[in-house]
Amino acid sequence: MRALAFAAGLRTPDRPLADLGTCLTAWEGAVRLRLVRINKWLSLPTHECWRRLLLTRLEAALVIGLVPLDVQAAAEEADRYLDRCLHHGDLMVGRVHAECVVGETVAGQELAK
Repeated sequence: MRALAFAAGLRTPDRPLADLGTCLTAWEGAVRLRLVRINKWLSLPTHECWRRLLLTRLEAALVIGLVPLDVQAAAEEADRYLDRCLHHGDLMVGRVHAECVVGETVAGQELAK
């Protein structure tokens, strides 16, 4: 996870927040993160509500915990995980901007005439 966090350009929370620019693309139920430093794309599992939110707010926090967490973890366990990771220095964070493709347009842009 540490290599992934560095490839994404994330920093530890005690450093100034990294602004990674427009590297998140959402379209047709999928979200992809561009790892700029290694020029690769990573598909991300996301909830439909979160993808809809990207249509109105094109900025998000990218947070990677450096220790394993069960993908079936309940919300309360995930909250405790984040607290533990932050306390032990096992959290990497950054700000990303999204480009949301809706049909033939990108959210926030008008259709070309």
